Parts: sequence; structure tokens; C-alpha cells
Amino acid sequence: MKLQHVIEKFSGSVNQILIIETEAMRLSATSLGYDDFTARLFFSGQYIGEISDLLAKAGVWESLIDGINWDEVYAETKAANYEY
Repeated sequence: MKLQHVIEKFSGSVNQILIIETEAMRLSATSLGYDDFTARLFFSGQYIGEISDLLAKAGVWESLIDGINWDEVYAETKAANYEY
């Protein structure tokens, strides 16, 4: 199951979207490492690139991943998949 967390910001006329995602059959703190996540950046709907390495080099990748409640994302995704 693909888990996604979306961070969206409007700056002037530019809509910035950062999608952080991972694949997980079941969520477990011991089963997922920082390398299991990716971050894709979009500006105004246009794909800019995968920026996980840049965020890691900037020293914010681990705190960004840790700051997301992945248990909640998992539960919401699982519930949404059962609705269809």
C-alpha cells in the first residue's frame, strides 16, 4: 500500500507541493528506514523532481519523516482503500 503525506504551500501565484511517500504492507517503526521514503516536489502542478537526497544533505530529512504521524497516515489510507 502506498502511503503519502502531502505538504502544500502557496507563495504568491506559485502552488508548492511536497509529497512524501513510502510503500508499506503494515506500518512498523522497525520495518521502515529513512531510505524507504521519497519526496517529490511540484510547483504549480509541474513536477520538479525527487528531492529526498537534497533534504538529507540539508539535514532536515530525518526530522521531516519523524514529524509525520505515519500510524495515522496508514490508518487513513487503509480506511480509504476499504471505502472503494
